Amino acid sequence: MSVLLEVRGLTVRFGGVVALDGVDLDVEAGSLVGLIGPNGAGKTTLIDAVCGFVPCSGTVALAGAPLHALAPHERARAGLARTFQSLELFDDLTVRENLLVPAERDRWWSIGRDLVRPGEHDEAGAAVDQALVTTGLVERGERLAIELSSHERGLVALARALAGRPRVLLLDEPGAGLDDAARASLGERLRVLAGTGMGVLLVDHDMTLVLGTCDRVTVLDVGRVIAQGQPEEVRSDPAVVEAYLGSATT
Repeated sequence: MSVLLEVRGLTVRFGGVVALDGVDLDVEAGSLVGLIGPNGAGKTTLIDAVCGFVPCSGTVALAGAPLHALAPHERARAGLARTFQSLELFDDLTVRENLLVPAERDRWWSIGRDLVRPGEHDEAGAAVDQALVTTGLVERGERLAIELSSHERGLVALARALAGRPRVLLLDEPGAGLDDAARASLGERLRVLAGTGMGVLLVDHDMTLVLGTCDRVTVLDVGRVIAQGQPEEVRSDPAVVEAYLGSATT
């Protein structure tokens, strides 16, 4: 499989604090990669750095193209999408309207084009429709986001990321607050997404979800990679057991 997201020597400093220290990570096309570690290990910081939200050193490349000179919105257009722990939905918009925000990539000149030839350009609508189907939210499309359950709101956040038609999807604790059945359903959806050729990076504290779903797992501790490999290799790694699994198994 070809590498879609390539991270090398990623380092993030906040004053005198080293949040990430020379992290290497690959996400291949069609793969689901887990990223785990104790609280404060640097998992969300890694996603922030890859997406351009925090300054960093090292290199980040998407399908071989360097991203270090690109702003966050330019990285999104290049094919990166992420979710946030806080979801960040527009509660006064419908589910469909929430998805249209990232799906619409047009520039200012599209306004004149649409006035002359209305309805010719509907890629955004098609992307939204596909995202609703993939996440099982078709029947919720016209509901306001604030009216949904916690599980459904999480699916809207996932669908919104998918509506941007990403090549690599970065998920920050999408399983938080879900019951066992909902987490199992989420895992199945993520496997389907990876099966389309997308690269998926999953950050979550639920070890059943991560170790039971991902192809490979990277473990961070205090900003450093302490293990990488297939789930069973990581599960039995003494450094991982000592740093994480031995004291936090959910």
